[in-house]
Formats: sequence, structure tokens, C-alpha cells
Amino acid sequence: METHRAGFMCGILAAVLAISPQVLFAQDIGDELDDIQDSISDSVGNISASMSELAESESNWIASSPAGTFAEDLNLGGWIEQGFTWNPDSPRNRQNNPVLFNDRANEFQLNQLYLYLEKPVEHNGCDWDFGGRIDVVFGSDFRFITVPGLEEHDNGTRRWNDRQPRFYGFAMPQMYAEIASPNGVSIKLGHFYSTMGVERFAAPDNFFYSHSYTYIFGSPFTFSGALVSMDISDSLTAHGAITTGWDNWEHPARHVGFLGGVKWTSDTELTSLAVTVTTGKDLTVFTNAGNPIVRERVKYSLVASHQFTDRLRYILQHDFGDQQSGAIDVVVAPPTINFADAQWYGVNQYFIYDVNDELSAGLRFEWFSDQNSSRIQIPISFVPGGNTFTGNDYYALTAGLNWRPHERVTIRPELRWDWSDVRGNPNVPGGNAAFRAYNDGTSGSQITIGSDVIITF
Repeated sequence: METHRAGFMCGILAAVLAISPQVLFAQDIGDELDDIQDSISDSVGNISASMSELAESESNWIASSPAGTFAEDLNLGGWIEQGFTWNPDSPRNRQNNPVLFNDRANEFQLNQLYLYLEKPVEHNGCDWDFGGRIDVVFGSDFRFITVPGLEEHDNGTRRWNDRQPRFYGFAMPQMYAEIASPNGVSIKLGHFYSTMGVERFAAPDNFFYSHSYTYIFGSPFTFSGALVSMDISDSLTAHGAITTGWDNWEHPARHVGFLGGVKWTSDTELTSLAVTVTTGKDLTVFTNAGNPIVRERVKYSLVASHQFTDRLRYILQHDFGDQQSGAIDVVVAPPTINFADAQWYGVNQYFIYDVNDELSAGLRFEWFSDQNSSRIQIPISFVPGGNTFTGNDYYALTAGLNWRPHERVTIRPELRWDWSDVRGNPNVPGGNAAFRAYNDGTSGSQITIGSDVIITF
């Protein structure tokens, strides 16, 4: 029995000895495979890290390159403005004239679908900087911003929008290159907004939906040329430009004009005063044998602003303009035509009260005097007989709100009352004693209730 047990144990021991080298060999292979797998994992990790570093390096190189920096600094944006103006008189011509921009009575208007692409320049930097801007607008407001030589032919007929609906089309309000020097001087070359007055064509830059008479009839909307701006001191800035005149891309008579101004701001930044002047030969409303008559035009604008409290600010604007040969005197006997100077002037006042971050209330009162009827009506007078229209003055009182339910949304309801002493003169040829300034020539006053919505993007 013991001999069999011993033999059995020897058999087991022999089997174990026979199997052990194979087990040990298998373990060695497993260990080597684990080492290979770990090596591959480490290599893959190193390659991934190297590729990430390379991609980051390439990205940094592109961003730091001139093309990458320029593309990174580009801003693309815009807004859509749409509104409605209710006129309870329901004029037969469906016009709120002489109020323009929101001029369609009881009719929805897509005023501005506005896009801009800009590369702003850094003012007062340490290096030279280069940029520019292009603006394009579609909507009913295009009618008031198109200029000869760009969207229009030299004779004022449409070039861009000859096949567009009557009240809608495209315009390019701004297109300029800009250079900024290390000493704080910047130069714009191209087509840009006027620097005169308070109101602007761009809807978000204005408190009210409607515009003042001074802006509509007494001021330029745009200039073309070269504009130089600089900081004279911490409180004083100045600008000057050589231009092609009011609202022109290329002056039909090849004349140049001047635009210049200064602005002072108090140390507390609560008070400011700005004076702007433009002068040069410009187009009158008259032609001679089909050629436009060009005479000297000069205008200045004075804007004073004061922040009374954290919530209340006041703005005063005064303008004066003079156009040589801007009116005609017709001598009946013997028949003679003489040219006369035309003048216009006015005062605008704005009160803006910020109720909170989302709501502001505003009040605007305006008086605009159109001497010789050269800006709004027909600048013709007769001897004997007098002006085609008697009276020169237009008044407007506007109360409105700015409600901002979202940082990109502004709703601007307003109530506006206009009145004027302008009426037809029955003592001149073709004079109509019943003519008035509003409601298709039948009323001396007008009340409108309007509102628009501006959505920026």
C-alpha cells in the first residue's frame, strides 16, 4: 500500500514537473504582451500629445499671423427695424407728409434690414492700425439715404433699384477704410455718416421712431471724402473733412466742400458742447437747360447736452442753413426771373429719463422755420403776389418710450403732434387758399401714434 502511494506521489510529481515549464513559459509570454501593450499605449499617448501641441501651435500661429488677427477682429452684425404708424385722419394719399421715414399712414413698414461688416481701429494705441466698414440696408428707409454716383445716377434716377418696388430697395449708407496713427489721429476714406446734429440714419442710434424736421429737411445724412479726427486734449476733440458735398458719392459738378467740428466735454463728463460746420458749393433744386445749378451752401449745428441726474439728461440742438440761389423771385411784368438766397433754422429739445435698465421715457419738442419754402415746399415767390405759400414754421411735440425686454430687443412707441402755419397763397398764379401742410394738403395739424421694434444681431 505504501509502495502504491509512493508511486502515485511520484507520478504526480513527474506530471507537475512536466507541466511547470509550460506554465512558466506562458506567464513569460503574458508579461511580454503586457509590456508591449503598455509600450504601445505610451507611444499612442505621446503621439496624441505631440499632435495636440502641434495643433495648438498651428492655431496660435494662425491667430498671431496678420490674416488671423484681421479675421479675428472682424465684426459682423446688424438689426431689423419694422414699425407701424396710425394716422386717425387716414389721408387719401396714405402719407404722413411732411413727416418722413415713418411716412406711410396706417401701413406696416419694414424700415431697415441692416447689415454691417467692420474691422474697428484702436484709437490712441501704440501702433498704427488699419480697418474699415461696409454697411448695407434694405427697407423703406432706403429712399432717403441713396446718393448720386452710387445708388443713383447723376440726375437722381435709380441705378441700383430700378426694378424694386416703389417703397423698398437697397442702399449702402457707409463704405470706408480707416487708418489710426499712434498719436491718436484717425482718417476715414470713403462714404460715411454725417457728424452734424443729434439724430442719425441708423435706427438704434435714435431714441424716437420718427425723426425731427431738422434732420429730415435741414441736415445732410452722409458725406463722401476724407475725414480726419483727433483728440486735442482729454476734454476736447476735433474733426475735419474734404467732402463731395451733401449726400453725394461723386459731386455732379466736381466741386468739393468742407466739414469740420469740435466737441468739448467737462471733466465730470456731465456736460458737453459740440459745434459742426459744413460749407461748399452744392446742388440747388433748380436746373438750367437740364444742367443742375450749383451754388454756395453753408450750415452750422450746435448741440449742448447735460446730465442733470443719474436718470435725467437734456439735449439742446440749434441749426442754421443758407443756400445761395435756393429760391426764385418771378416778376410778372415785365417777365423776369431772379434767384434769391434761401435760409432755414430751428431748435430741437430732448428730455430723456431712464426709469430703470429696461425702460426709458423721452420728450422732444421742435420748431423748424423753412424760410422761402426751400426745404419742404416750393421756393417760388411772385412780384406782385408774394410767396407761393404763406407761413414758414413747423412744430412737433413727441412723447415716447424705449422698452428693452431683452438686451437685443427695443420697442419704441410714441405719440406725435405736428402743426404748422403754412398755407396756400391765393394771390399768386395757381395759388390754393385751402392748402395746408398735413392730411394730403387739407389740415394744419396732424396726430400720429406709431411704434417700431428693433432686433439687433
